[in-house]
Amino acid sequence: MVKFLLAPQNIPFLVAYIIMLAFAVLTLVVGAMDNADADAEVDLDTDGLDFGDHVLSYLGIGKVPFTMLLVSFAWAFGSCGYIVQFVFRSMAGMVSPWVASAIALVPALLLHGLVAKGLRQITDRDDSTAVHSNSFVGKLATVTLGETQRGKPTQAKLRDQHGQTHYVLVEPHREEDTLLPGQEVILVARQGSLYEAMPNDIDLITADLRVGNGSAEEQK
Repeated sequence: MVKFLLAPQNIPFLVAYIIMLAFAVLTLVVGAMDNADADAEVDLDTDGLDFGDHVLSYLGIGKVPFTMLLVSFAWAFGSCGYIVQFVFRSMAGMVSPWVASAIALVPALLLHGLVAKGLRQITDRDDSTAVHSNSFVGKLATVTLGETQRGKPTQAKLRDQHGQTHYVLVEPHREEDTLLPGQEVILVARQGSLYEAMPNDIDLITADLRVGNGSAEEQK
């Protein structure tokens, strides 16, 4: 069994398990340091979502902390990959890691979606403390993943009035802006499951408001 697990054809799935264990430990450590960050509310509304939004919702993106999603997908991909190779080995011999990975990807995504749904149910709060996603506009958030430009959203987190942590997808409000990891931003608009954000800089916000007011006056 150990020989099978460590076989060259199974390297992608072994790496997936290693990533799963590493980020599982990281999630536990971060959760111990800040328990509130492990509590993610459902921030994507299902009304009016297009197909892409439904896919993101099914995969838990924007609803569950990124590290938990990564652990879930790594486990699903590694498990499905090993099962694929085990079946092929029983019939005629293991296939190349690329072929096995391609075959395992779809069932892994489906399995990950089911796990993500369970994680959302675990992290949900009582309805008495639920807040509507529209109420996040005007609130401060912190970018948690890589830098983002217009059209390339990333994840950010914020706290509501109940002290709960929410994870949302954000992109810059202005074409020329770039949002960086750890940067504090203000959510200024919402388009479906996506929020537009600006750096928390009073000068930039004031200038943007002036431009908006000028355009409105010209239309009059």
